[in-house]
Amino acid sequence: MIIIDLNYFYNSKVSDPAQLHEKHRQTSGHYKYLAERSELHVIKLLNFEGSEEIDNVHYHYLAGNSSKFWLPFQLHRQIKKLSPDMIIVHGFVFPIQLLLLSRQIRAGIVVQFHSGKISWLYDIPILKLLRKDIDGFFFTSRAQADSYIRKKVIESKSKVYEVPEGSTHFQSVDRSKARKRLDLAKSNEWVFLWVGSLSFRKDPLTILAAFLNFIRIEPMAKLYMIFQSGELYSDVRAFINSNLGFGNHIVLKGYLENQNLEMWYSAVDFFISGSHYESCGFALCEAMACGCIPIVSDIPSFRKLTGKGEAGILFEKGNPEDLFEKLKSLQGINRIEFEKRIEKQFDEVISFKAISNHILDAVTQITNRKEQPSH
Repeated sequence: MIIIDLNYFYNSKVSDPAQLHEKHRQTSGHYKYLAERSELHVIKLLNFEGSEEIDNVHYHYLAGNSSKFWLPFQLHRQIKKLSPDMIIVHGFVFPIQLLLLSRQIRAGIVVQFHSGKISWLYDIPILKLLRKDIDGFFFTSRAQADSYIRKKVIESKSKVYEVPEGSTHFQSVDRSKARKRLDLAKSNEWVFLWVGSLSFRKDPLTILAAFLNFIRIEPMAKLYMIFQSGELYSDVRAFINSNLGFGNHIVLKGYLENQNLEMWYSAVDFFISGSHYESCGFALCEAMACGCIPIVSDIPSFRKLTGKGEAGILFEKGNPEDLFEKLKSLQGINRIEFEKRIEKQFDEVISFKAISNHILDAVTQITNRKEQPSH
């Protein structure tokens, strides 16, 4: 089977393919596994033209166009020469290009959902025209497709497949060694980690409100917060400063390069997130890869990644009281058993090899459906 992985986004300021490979590490690690069971061609649009083969994956680097109204006739002609059986297109934000693709090339078409602003005035009407032409949709969680089904962008739930948006190359480091290297906490402290912006969507204030109550019953708890920016930074500082002694339990680390996070996830006991929405949840994937027990908001993507709470602890988003109850439940947790469930969930659902399996299973189902005679 010949599969094309296509992204219409034009990286106009990038002229070195290696930069894109590094930038897309979290969403391309499954390519080598796909290439073991199919002929995989990856189309990248940047300020460079050429091709190369890496790990049996055929990369094609072509010039693109930043205009939303770009008509990529030449690009599609080049894709057509590859005689694809299935084309995986990234994002809902290229409706004109998708429409043209469906008219120019006879192949199965799947759209992978990514976060991105979709215009209900412009994008949605065109996507509705494609309802019968697009053969499948990849979402981290099937529940994320509900609004698109209601808006009649997706024809039916039978076309929706659960495929995580990406994963991570992180691996667990021995916890005692990681703590020693980071000069972290005492062995009897409960160490929590936040990784994410201090924004309304990430909702750090719900986390802090619950944690304030938790330290009253578990005074050895400490929360480290790693973040780049966010409109709630001043509010977070004010909340910490307004509660006497709370600052002894909260460490605002600020920004760290991604490659430094593997050690942090391995060193701490729990990863905590209060996101109100995530298309996937890369920080959660990283935490689970390192065996860190996740305590996360009960949103569709997190519910899927944690196996409906089998490999994580879910709380109602925006509800500090519910989070406090879940934090209290940690006092009776069997950590060794929980870590085994996390490892199993990561290997079977989240890892790059698992993602390739999800994709190939979906592609097989779509192909079989298309081959069935219509009634």
